Amino acid sequence: MPVDHSTLLPGTPVYSSDHTQIGSLERILANSTTMELRQIVVRESPHTSGHHWYQGASILIHDIIVPADKVHDASEKRIDLDLTLSEVRHLPPYLSYQYVGATPGQMIAGLAGAPVWTYSEHAQEPRGELEVRQDENVMFKHSGKVLGHVHELVYDNDELVAVVVRPHGLLAHDVLLQARFLDRSDDAALFAHITEEDLKHLAPPGLS
Repeated sequence: MPVDHSTLLPGTPVYSSDHTQIGSLERILANSTTMELRQIVVRESPHTSGHHWYQGASILIHDIIVPADKVHDASEKRIDLDLTLSEVRHLPPYLSYQYVGATPGQMIAGLAGAPVWTYSEHAQEPRGELEVRQDENVMFKHSGKVLGHVHELVYDNDELVAVVVRPHGLLAHDVLLQARFLDRSDDAALFAHITEEDLKHLAPPGLS
């Protein structure tokens, strides 16, 4: 049964299917004509994003997009997803979507629950298998410019959650780059599907 977005309130805890609190509801995304729920935006917890293990800066650190059909159940007290913690960690980041604001009708509808926004979506290509090595270069996928090199691998048990990138290119300090931004690797480098514009959203070390 479709989820009624009027029951979705900002700050509501969100849980994965393996019973881990992954974060809290930030806002919802609805069809601009029908107001049908399309996605929700979730603010990740430090454990989900990797900040539990690394307290430095990160790229686009907090918000992720969850498709509405992955919302298993929702109430004013909690939201449950049909996604495991590992699957959540590979969901698209917030800034893969360009928000274009809300109509007056959408703003009124949002008063009953979380804010409702329309958006234009920028799809990402499927990611293949990755071989990540310490000290290898990390580069922008499209421009080939170097951000830095892999200084440290961040794991949650056996799952690679993120890499710590040490600058010798366009970065000013060490940065935690979540696994969702890692696109592909070859003998030369690890490629990330981010842009130079995204670097403006870096938080200073210790403030992520």
